[in-house]
Amino acid sequence: MILIAHRGNYRGSGSRENSPKHIQKAIDTGYEVEVDVWYINGNYYLGHDAPEYKGRKTLIKHKKKLWCHAKDGPTLRQLMKDGYNAFYNLLDSYVLTTRGFIWHYNGIKSIFVLDKEGKLVGYCSDDLTCLK
Repeated sequence: MILIAHRGNYRGSGSRENSPKHIQKAIDTGYEVEVDVWYINGNYYLGHDAPEYKGRKTLIKHKKKLWCHAKDGPTLRQLMKDGYNAFYNLLDSYVLTTRGFIWHYNGIKSIFVLDKEGKLVGYCSDDLTCLK
């Protein structure tokens, strides 16, 4: 089962969401991480509502452990070009990632990750401590 820390959160939501240190801590603890990504003027930034943190080093270092939520179309195109596991979503219940996973938001702050056959292979949440 793939366990994914939502914005780096794995023990409840916090103010450091999407920060490089928060992402690093979640990965060091054994989780993969969903991050919110912006691509502006040739640079990657992390942040939910706005680009808050420079993100290129974090994205390169942890490429295989990240699930990149592109915050707009140009960002999704760049993430795809650079080979990241990425998706774009506003209000859809189901989204396909660039690596062929189905990202399903159930409306209750949990996200289920399904493979191409619809089998549950992962879970994304702000609190994963009871699942590990």
